Amino acid sequence: MLDIKGTFRVTKVRALKSNIQYQILFLKDKALFVKTGGQMADGGLGGILGGSLGGMIGAGIGTAIDAKVRKSLDKKIKDKVSSLVDMEETEIINLDKNNFAFPYEEIFKMKMKKSFMSLNGARTGVLVIEGKKKEIYDICVNQQYDECERIVHLILPDKIDQP
Repeated sequence: MLDIKGTFRVTKVRALKSNIQYQILFLKDKALFVKTGGQMADGGLGGILGGSLGGMIGAGIGTAIDAKVRKSLDKKIKDKVSSLVDMEETEIINLDKNNFAFPYEEIFKMKMKKSFMSLNGARTGVLVIEGKKKEIYDICVNQQYDECERIVHLILPDKIDQP
């Protein structure tokens, strides 16, 4: 049974490939990155659909669609995370080729920055992890940035690079 110390959702924005959305499960000695969705998994789906319907009316409808889609996705992701608690780490990693573990000992430092405005409205902040290579993730919009920051400070206080 997993002992999850904290969790929040991020999106790995990739230039030439589809974005990947992960739920980070912070454990005692590592973070598990569990794929929860792809390109349209969070933010903007309703706006794109509504915007394609045309003009202000389409954008208004799109916003309503987006809210419903987000609520439905949030429930699905919470259910998925709940089902992972009874699994072993290796089982979780093997669920998807994009799932991976990031041992804390391999993290040199982490930075977090709150977003005041986003071009696509799909993030509340940015998480930068510097290890063997630098990884940048958007913190998904439907979460409170302060809560995500609190989780990282609580679990990895010596790895946080203060601005």
